[in-house]
Amino acid sequence: MIDTRGHEGGKDWIDFSFKNQDTFYSAATQNMTTNQIQYLIAATAGNSSLLFKYNYTQTDYLNALSNSTYNSEARVGWKICIMAGVSGTPTFNGNQVGIVGSGSWNEK
Repeated sequence: MIDTRGHEGGKDWIDFSFKNQDTFYSAATQNMTTNQIQYLIAATAGNSSLLFKYNYTQTDYLNALSNSTYNSEARVGWKICIMAGVSGTPTFNGNQVGIVGSGSWNEK
């Protein structure tokens, strides 16, 4: 859904997800159904004005979750990341080679 708005929309969605991760974390949602979690995300996004910024409604968001095109694109993107060696956040690469480390290096 957000992909049609370009890089800024994707970045805004990622920022929103990290900012609200405690709301969506496993412990917070472990007793909820998939539909309840989807409605929670839609309501939280709506309350944060993220959906409004990109001219979406909560209904648009919920409909996008069941859209097979978005599902396919997300799965392909996930598979490409796995093939590239991405296994978590953060993942570091240099010249398409994975760099193992904590990410706490200092620039010299």
